[in-house]
Amino acid sequence: GGFEYKRAIVECIISIIEENAESKETGLSHLCEFIEDCEFTVLATRILHLLGQEGPKTNNPSKYIRFIYNRVVLEHEEVRAGAVSALAKFGAQNEEMLPSILVLLKRCVMDDDNEVRDRATFYLSVLEQKQKALNAGYILNGLTVSIPGLERALHQYTLDPSEKPFDLKSVPLATAPIIEQRAGWL
Repeated sequence: GGFEYKRAIVECIISIIEENAESKETGLSHLCEFIEDCEFTVLATRILHLLGQEGPKTNNPSKYIRFIYNRVVLEHEEVRAGAVSALAKFGAQNEEMLPSILVLLKRCVMDDDNEVRDRATFYLSVLEQKQKALNAGYILNGLTVSIPGLERALHQYTLDPSEKPFDLKSVPLATAPIIEQRAGWL
């Protein structure tokens, strides 16, 4: 099927997961299978984001790692970057899995793409500190600014160079979840 058809399937599964906690693990497993053959970047990254948020909270979080890491090995750079972020969220929330996650992230540091390498390096440096406050601040909580507002502010900053460094406090706070701002399709 086409994009709209597959998007509808993903939205349906996500809705079921959100409305029925008992279906979370089954729904996440279906989404893992879905991304194995998903040719749409926006859907794959949306699913990886959800896996990073919800997977660590399940009874058996390690079962999702293979699906996520397969995206690092088999996909193009945007999906690989999303997979690296999802892996980091597992490491930030599960001390038992942290050593394995660190090994996988170290492999990602050798990636061909700058974004993937930079994310892996950043997450490694945070996770290796083994401090929950750092994990929360830099991995789990993410940006709280409006993505469109950030884009406008950065664009304006580049048009009108200043001696002062860019101030993130000048960007309006997000009113909608960031994934919705980025995707624009939810």
